Amino acid sequence: MTKEIEWKGAPSQLLNIGIFLSGIFIVTLPLIIFRWKHLKSTVYEIGKNAVLSRNLLEKKEESIKIEDINNILIERPLFLRIFNLSNLIITSNQNKSIVFAGLNKPEEILLQLENNKNSIKF
Repeated sequence: MTKEIEWKGAPSQLLNIGIFLSGIFIVTLPLIIFRWKHLKSTVYEIGKNAVLSRNLLEKKEESIKIEDINNILIERPLFLRIFNLSNLIITSNQNKSIVFAGLNKPEEILLQLENNKNSIKF
């Protein structure tokens, strides 16, 4: 006696989407929290005599004297351009560089740096 099978199937894995999404959320949540705290603890400062990048979470501080700045570059990667943001890369005579990442209106900061540099020369 043979069975005639007219149809055979299995349920879709789409039924597991809730489990998949909650698993992804649980795995990525610590990374999201770390990145948020990291960015929140980063501070950029421009003074009359120096440019400073400080991360309070990592206890890391970088600075370049205004008179040592030899190049300022505005970088606009595609992902940041979507959100109208840019990176400002400041390099010194000693091949030291500081990146001000994810800035809105970096041209204003560039003008401030140029004004500070010009005021030191005179």
